[in-house]
Formats: sequence, C-alpha cells, structure tokens
Amino acid sequence: MSVRQASAVLLLVLACSLPLRAQSSAEANSGLQFNFGSPGARSLGMGGAFVGIADDATAVFVNPAGLTQILKTEVAMEGRVFSYTNSFPMAGRGIGVPGNKPPDNVAALIEGRDDARLAGLTFGSVVVPYDRWSFALYRHELANFQASSRTEGVFIDRNTDPGGIQPGRFYPADSELRLRIVSYGGSIAYRFRDNLSAGVTIAQQRATLDSQTVQYAFTGDDIYAKAAYDTPVFVQEQHGRENNLVLHGGILWRVRDDLTFGASYEQENDFRVRVRSHLPAQEGGTEARGEFHVPAVYRAGAGYTFRHYTKISVEIDRILYSGLTRRFVVFDGEAPLYRVDDGTEIHVGVQRMLVHDRIVRLIGQPLIVSFGGWRDPDHRIRYEDPSHPQSVRFRRGADAYHVSAGASVAVGEAYEAGIAYDYSPRARTASAFLVVRF
Repeated sequence: MSVRQASAVLLLVLACSLPLRAQSSAEANSGLQFNFGSPGARSLGMGGAFVGIADDATAVFVNPAGLTQILKTEVAMEGRVFSYTNSFPMAGRGIGVPGNKPPDNVAALIEGRDDARLAGLTFGSVVVPYDRWSFALYRHELANFQASSRTEGVFIDRNTDPGGIQPGRFYPADSELRLRIVSYGGSIAYRFRDNLSAGVTIAQQRATLDSQTVQYAFTGDDIYAKAAYDTPVFVQEQHGRENNLVLHGGILWRVRDDLTFGASYEQENDFRVRVRSHLPAQEGGTEARGEFHVPAVYRAGAGYTFRHYTKISVEIDRILYSGLTRRFVVFDGEAPLYRVDDGTEIHVGVQRMLVHDRIVRLIGQPLIVSFGGWRDPDHRIRYEDPSHPQSVRFRRGADAYHVSAGASVAVGEAYEAGIAYDYSPRARTASAFLVVRF
C-alpha cells in the first residue's frame, strides 16, 4: 500500500468515526466555547455580578426572588449585538515531526480565525407586583451563536498496526454551525419577611442546532497537494430542534440596609441532536442520536451599598460544563476520552450614581455608571489522548478575562434607559435597554 493509499484509508476511518459519536464530537464543534450569559444591561455593565442585587426585571432569569423589590408594574426590553472570535486548527503539523516537503514544513499548528456578528431583541418582560407577591412573564434569548471555518488539512503521524508510523493528513474542510436557544417563561416570587424573599421561574426552552462539515479531496496524487474545494468526499451534519421545560429558583436576603445576599440555581437542559455522516449527494449513511447539554449553574453573591450612591457587587458562579460530554456514543473502538472541566466564574462590579457631576447638570437627571470584570474559565472540549488525531481538533483552551462598563439615566419615575458593553478577546457584547413603569 502506498503512502497516499494508507493516508486515504486512515482519513476515511477518521471521517466515518466522528459523526457516529454524540453531538459534541463533530468536527464543527472543535475549538468552540459556548457561553450562556444573563440578560440585562445593568448586569452586563457590572461584570455580571447581579445575583446578590437582582433589583430589576431581569431577575426572572438571574434570581427570581429579586422581583419582590419591584414596586410598580414594569415593562423591560433589551437588544444586544454579539461579536464572536473562534479559533481552529487550519494547517501545519499536529502530531509528529514535519518533513521537508511543503506544505509539511511547519513544526506547529497554524491557527485559523473566524469572526461573526449577530444582533437582535434578546430580552423582554412584564413584572406585576401585588402586596407581598410579584408575577412576571418574559422572553429571553439564552444563546445566539454562529461559527464557520475553512481548513487546509493538518498533517499528522499515526501509529498503525502493522505498518508502524505512517504519515497522514486531515481532509480539508468547510464547517458551518448555528445554535439558538430561546426561553419563554413565567416567574412568581414571595416576600416572607421584609428582608427575605424567594422566587421560582418555569420556562420553556426551544433549542435549534444545525451544523455541516464538508470534507474535500486533494488536487494531486499525494497528501502534499493543495486542497480541492470543488471535490467533496464526505459530509458530517448535526440537526436538533426540541422544546423542554426548565426550572430556576432563588433567594434574596437583606442582611441589613446596606448589605444583601442572593443565591440561585438554573437547571440543566438536554436537547436531542441527530448526527449523520454520508457521502456527497447521497442519502443514508451512518446516523446516531446525540445530545447538546445546557449546563446547570449555581450562583451566589452579595451587594454592598455605602454612602447611598455607590454599590459594590461580587458573585461566584459554578457551571457544570462536564455535562457537555456525558453519554457520548462510541463506535469503532475509539476510546471515550472527550472531557471538559466544570468552571468557576468570579464576577465583580461597581455602580455609582452621579448627582453633582457637570454632565448630570447638563442632562438634568442623575446618571448611573457601572464598571465590572469577570473571569471566564476554559471550557473547550478536549480529547485526552495526545497521540490520537482527535487531540489536534479538540484541544485544551485558555481562560478569558472580561471588562465591562455601562451607563443609565432615569426620566422621572416612568422611564429608564441605558447602554452597556462587555469586552474579551473571545467575545464582545453591546447592550441597550429600556424600562417603562406604570
């Protein structure tokens, strides 16, 4: 068997084995790190440190107990613009020592980069307080994500039996992925005492996931030729659409007038995904059922107010990302070594009301400004056998650090409007919101 034939057999085996797994191991998912952020421009401007404050309509998601702090009927709307940057192994050498023949003359992976931008009306709610009770209805876009990539084919060495070490190369590929999760729900909260409240939210989440990876041949007779992007050889697809009910719950405790404590829980949600691999322009192929897991989240935090005009908030979130690789479907003897660690996010925010500033005198209303930051831990899915080709696509990532800022202004007691922005190298989010009170 020639080197080209051995490489083609190796790559065909790899291509066929990938889609037989559950959703998360498809090539379109390599390098991705999904984030499921909380709604609200105030929360965004304070670095997401909001569970211990929860004093606006977005409490329906973050901590429904906070709804008891809303004293008038309130309608809130938020629009966001998302910008994502995703990296992926585009070319270069993944496993083994490069040769002297171009393009296999680079000793490291060459990273590709994809930038995407999405925008939409991401949150809307109505909150109605009544005595010690508060009731709310809402819509929240939990995830709105897309990514694409084009690879040229990473070089790998594979230890085959009985052939020993054989040179190989991934097929060049185009990948597209789109994920959207929208929640529609209702909340109820009750104030047990003047300083203690609890709340619960029940929501229906609708998830839509679609992806396709098309793998291509090479223009020449060996693996050193250029990619033939007009000659597809294999197709991987993921498709999922499902509605599920989820539960959120929380408590809010006013320890004293200037100190509050909050905690909440968001239930995990699992969506079924159909994963299929087939030859181009052919039906059938190999199909399996996988799952996409929206991880459970535990939040706890506190807010402290001093001198009436400044508020500091701290929040710790524990996110069970390890569920992303639970119940993988394994075929062809491939070891189920896909892993992702649970993550701990630390959020810190500061909010300040400006009452004597020159700008305040100019606009005629107090201006509230906020600043924050938080740590987003690495939660990229990885393959733990470094000698296996999948470890090239599914590699450990890095933590990301976010900084944020926001500003809002109230017009009388009936209206409030504001903006916020959150920045990290991996994701940027801009928010604008409007609140109307009756």
